[in-house]
Parts: sequence; structure tokens; C-alpha cells
Amino acid sequence: LYKTSNEAYAILSFNNYDSSIQKIIDLKKESELITIKEFKKGFEYYSDIINDKVIIYSNKDKDFSLYKTKLDNLSSKEWINIYTNGNSDEKIEKWNVFENFIALQINKGSIVNLKVIDFNGKVLVNENLSKSLNTAWLSRNNYAYTNNIRIRTQALNKTPSWLEYNVIDKKFKTLSKEKYSNYDENNYISEEFFVNNNNTLVPVSLVYNKNKITNTSPVYVYVYGAYNVHMKKYFMKNIIPLLDKGFIYAIAHVRGGSYLGDSWANAGIGKNRLNSINDFLSVSRYLKTYKSTKTRNIIAQGSSAGTVIVAAAINKEPKLFKAVILKVPFLEITKALKDNNTPYKTIEYAQWGNPNIKNELDILKQYDPILNIKRLSYPTIMTKVSIYDANVNFMDGVNYTKKIRNNSISNNNTLLYTNFNAGHQGGLRSSLYEDILDYTFILTEGLK
Repeated sequence: LYKTSNEAYAILSFNNYDSSIQKIIDLKKESELITIKEFKKGFEYYSDIINDKVIIYSNKDKDFSLYKTKLDNLSSKEWINIYTNGNSDEKIEKWNVFENFIALQINKGSIVNLKVIDFNGKVLVNENLSKSLNTAWLSRNNYAYTNNIRIRTQALNKTPSWLEYNVIDKKFKTLSKEKYSNYDENNYISEEFFVNNNNTLVPVSLVYNKNKITNTSPVYVYVYGAYNVHMKKYFMKNIIPLLDKGFIYAIAHVRGGSYLGDSWANAGIGKNRLNSINDFLSVSRYLKTYKSTKTRNIIAQGSSAGTVIVAAAINKEPKLFKAVILKVPFLEITKALKDNNTPYKTIEYAQWGNPNIKNELDILKQYDPILNIKRLSYPTIMTKVSIYDANVNFMDGVNYTKKIRNNSISNNNTLLYTNFNAGHQGGLRSSLYEDILDYTFILTEGLK
């Protein structure tokens, strides 16, 4: 339930993963709810109202587009298309309705643009918000009768700022910028580059303290690569102490995530899942000697779906990594996808493959982390599970740890941490303790 830009109305919204239905509530009088479009499987739409106009974001014509109609004429046959994405890698990430225009956040690969259009689709403004490796997004204005648009922006080495863009003057104004004692962003370098994996260029974002980096500085690399998630380059104050100890922090934007758009995501899921694992291996090999004639210790971390990539990578090249952290891991994939009690099992087939189809099962068996544990010299591993995890079975981590201990021929530790009070997202009270645990582990292993 949310209030529309026209404060006389609210919208009651119901949706699942691929369908939606919305009803308009007139807040000034008691009347029946008005359904915008009856439920139809596979049909999604999300609406806002300004004056007597209804603006609708929908997949009515397959690709998500913006439409307009009148409050007194809601039939989908009457919806008029006012903006459609230019190509498959361009996406309307956010849209805000104002009295005289619509502000769009358009993501095209790693580039974020602010587009302002009128109610006929004419482009009034097109500004790149990703300059200087920034990540940025539109903030919802609480007041629609203005020409000012609020924007949040930050980077791996730049603290968050609030900006205001005036559509008439076409100028940005900084409203505020977060400050932290003893932090000077001029000492920190953020970079983005591409690593070649079999003629596919994989993006990598990283940050380091230019006064602390050496030829042997360790690399702490994070990967997710699933569910069309775009790993944004947020400023993370909790990694600054690591950077000040000489660490390099990197994000591997492998296929399976949507850093370069939907086609990039689709190239790393299902039957293409091996691409995301090989992307990560290529990035890790490159980082091993990044800006150095010597080798660097690589500490890798994956959380949830990202643990599939990390665990599969150390099965293939265990000596590439000094240590890994597997948080709330999904490690018995084939078993879970065959289990009738697994939540949303058939939906997960698109991400990981369908074990009921032979060629997809064959691919699953090539990367399933627990099925591919062998007599190898594994790095130090810390696996972290939560007892109340509703997304993945905590026994995945327990069984994985046991099998690694029984097969690893190295003298490295294989650790299991169990949070008895948390679920998949962790616990609010224990989050600080868990950060301390993670960074103690990263420092200990990285600086060995």
C-alpha cells in the first residue's frame, strides 16, 4: 500500500515473482476499490497517479515500458506507450512521477543515466550519473509539485552524497555529504577494468589506499553473480580499516549478475552457469599479480548464491586462493533441486539448471560444490551457517565442512561457524560480532 504522487489517492498492490494486480483507493471518499487491470499470469504492472493521469510501468507488450492513461479510462487497450527501453541491456531501474515530467533512472550496463521525459515521451534531460566511477540512483521525492529531483551518489572511495537536480536550470547542487573522521578520500584510489576470460571481458571494480599498497598487498575479492543482481559500488566504511592495512578490495562482476545488463546475467545462469565460475577464476588469476611482479594472497568471499561460485572455484584451482569465506552457503545444489520440499524449486531451475533434464544435470554435476570435492590441497575455509535460515539448509555448510575435512590434503584450517540466533540475512545484534570475526579471519590469512 502506498500513496500516489496525487495525494488524493493510494494504491493497494499485490504481486508475486511474475504477475501483479493493483487497486486504486480514493482517499477523499469511501468507495469501492478500482482495479487497474485484472490479474493475468505473467502480466506485471506498477502504477502512479498525478492529477488525472495514471502512469504505468508494465510488460504489456513483452518488454517493460512506461504507459499513460486517464483515471476514467483504465482499460489496458487504452494505455499509450510513452517510453520503451532502447535495447535489451537498457533498463528502467526507477521512475518518479512529477507534475510536469517523469524522471527515469536508466541503467545500461554499468552506466546510470538520469532521463527526464514529458508525458508524451519527449526527452528533456539526459545526464550521466556514473562519472568518476560513481554509483547513483533516484530517490523518491515526497512532493511531486516541484522541478527538483533528489539523487543519491557514492563510490568505493567516495562517501555518500545527496544531490538535487533542477530540471529547468539543468544544474546539480550538492545538498549534503557524509563525513567520517580520519577519512580523506584523496588517499583512496578506485579503479574499474576488464579481465579477459576466453574472449569475454569481465568487469572488476576495486579500491585501495594509495599510501599503503605494496607489491605483496593481499586482495579481498567478493562475488555474487546470480538472480540478476547488480553489485553496486557502494562506499563501505567497514572495509576502510582493511585498506589502511594495505589490502585491495575488489568486486568481480561475473556473468549471472546484471552489472552489464540482462544479457550478461542470462549468460551466467542455468546451462551457462560454468561461465560465472570461469569468469571468477580469470579475475582471481589476474588479481594474483595485479600491479605487481610478486604474487598476492587472494581471500575470496561469497554469500548465499555467491558461495556456489567460490566453492566451485576452489574445487578447480584450490592453490589460487589463500582463504575463502562462505556465508549462508548453498552447496548441495543437485540434492536441493531434486528435493520436493525445497521452496520455489522449479523457479530455481532457471538459475542452476533442471536436474530432470539430462544435459542440464550433466552441467550441474560439473560444478555442484559438494559433489566435486576431491583429494586436493584446499585453502583455509570459514563456512558460516545460520540455524534459522529459511533460504538454504544450514546442513549444506555442515556437510560441506565435514567432506572438506575428510578430503583436504593441506594443513589449512577448515572452520565452521554456526549462528544459533539468526536467519539468512544474519542477526541485528550479532552483525558487529560477525564483522569482527570476518575481518579477524581476513587479516590473519591475508597478512600471513
